[in-house]
Amino acid sequence: MVLIESFPLLKFQVPGAEGLTVRVVSSVERKLEVRPLFHDIFKEKYPKEFPYKSKAILLFQKIDGVDVCLFAMYVQEYGSKCPFPNQRHVYLSYIDSVKYFTPGIKAASGEALRTFVYHEILIGYLDYCKKRGFVSCSIWVCPSVKRDDYILYCHPTTQKMPRAEKLRDWYHKLISKATIDDVIVEHTNLHDRFFLSTGEHNTVTAANLPYCEGDYWPVEAEVLLKDDSGSTSQKKGAKAANDRMLRAYKRSSVERDPKDMSLMHKLGEKICPKKEEFIMIYLQYTCKHCHLPLMSAEKWKCTTCKMFMLCNQCYTMEQQREHNDKHPSILKEKHSFRLVQQNALPDTDDGDEALRSEFFDTRTVFLNLCQNKQYQFDTLRRAKHSTIMLLYHLSNSIVGNAGNLGEQSVQLQEGAAHIDHEVVDNATKADNPMLPNKENQHKQTIEEGTTHHDNDIACNATLPDNSVLANKENPRKQTMEDALDALVHASQCKAPHCTLLLCNKVKRLFHHGSRCSVHFNGGCDPCGKMWSLILRHAFSCVESDCCVPRCQDVKDRLRNQTTQSRAVRFSRF
Repeated sequence: MVLIESFPLLKFQVPGAEGLTVRVVSSVERKLEVRPLFHDIFKEKYPKEFPYKSKAILLFQKIDGVDVCLFAMYVQEYGSKCPFPNQRHVYLSYIDSVKYFTPGIKAASGEALRTFVYHEILIGYLDYCKKRGFVSCSIWVCPSVKRDDYILYCHPTTQKMPRAEKLRDWYHKLISKATIDDVIVEHTNLHDRFFLSTGEHNTVTAANLPYCEGDYWPVEAEVLLKDDSGSTSQKKGAKAANDRMLRAYKRSSVERDPKDMSLMHKLGEKICPKKEEFIMIYLQYTCKHCHLPLMSAEKWKCTTCKMFMLCNQCYTMEQQREHNDKHPSILKEKHSFRLVQQNALPDTDDGDEALRSEFFDTRTVFLNLCQNKQYQFDTLRRAKHSTIMLLYHLSNSIVGNAGNLGEQSVQLQEGAAHIDHEVVDNATKADNPMLPNKENQHKQTIEEGTTHHDNDIACNATLPDNSVLANKENPRKQTMEDALDALVHASQCKAPHCTLLLCNKVKRLFHHGSRCSVHFNGGCDPCGKMWSLILRHAFSCVESDCCVPRCQDVKDRLRNQTTQSRAVRFSRF
């Protein structure tokens, strides 16, 4: 409560939002693999993968003495070490909320107080990214449909799902506030920024588009390229329009791949009707010719055009051009430039250690957890219970935190259950459920080192040896980091009698899985423990050629689930 004293004899209280807590619950390094058909167009000029940091951020409010999760968002941060065109780019992947914010009043600006708070969270995050040296941010404005949950499971029945127009207006109000606060320097949309030639030496190519995980255009581009490669005929009208487009591009001075030109033309046709739903935000000034961030300490600013700036290299090229080609190319009278000094952009690394969480690493994993355990948010009572359970899982995270290994083993087995069982079903149908083909060469070595019975495996399979990993005060106090490290070690260890006893126990699990006829789905306890370790490892694994059995299968399955979850959004186009 805020005490307002406007007159000596008149005192009153104005209610305000209290008990708010914003918390980053997951921050993990990942790699985004470029789809093969798209990468074939640019080949060695375009990277095969983009490293980024995925973060999950939640907002809690204490209601009736209990914390309730009201707002959640997932973001992708492509830092300064990421290659172009994703360098220093942020993608606002998902945003979700439930309508329990208190008090339900309007702010001084006339909007709902909860809207004001949500805007301030996003503006604060963008300002934080700007200070760290990020240049741009992209947003896909696509509201969820009824019964299609993005992050929080089961919304209140009284909460209306916003339409595209209303959600777009919500974001534009956010941009207006951030512009006034000098957080955003300019904004546009994906189509106008990358698909239109501005006449200022701008090259229209798909190689300039930010390539983000789960975004609309990368998936759509792969579908278009697949259709082109698989089709043998083309409609007469479409072929004529495509030929005209190719001839127009060939008249330009820049040489380009015909596949690139055709892809941009078709993508432009799909994006143009909905172009306002693909928002591009710029936190820093960029060069108007090369569109790269102005990272050096010097930049050249047009004395007439407020937002037109060039880097040193482009300014030198600008001075060497013919008079008619100089800025602005549409006017006879050319503008002059002045040198402006600025601070160089810092490294985008926040310096924080990776915060890995079993339940919050990805949106699909978090949503599956809530669905399988019925952590619903359709009523305030259920939202309180669900938040308490989420905080319990968060505080008892099995990664990087010490805890009772017996409890952690139970949590691992529960973690295997909340993943789509098709991941395990597909893998266990193979001849060798625990050992992929590349592990068969080590099978004989593992069998030679196996002397214990399955009963011993069932009791001690996931427990590290006390002499190696035990805590001096409590032998059962372990870290799951050690168990996961032992999994990686055992997957590539060729020694028949390894000195690390935990390695031998993991090998016995491999041996058991290669011969087990019951498998995980049949209720086999050792198989369940092994799959729990493999699943947990796969959540945070970023290696393209991981040695851990079935790791790649789990990652492929999770990637397919993410693509399928976006199918509803794609169908709208």
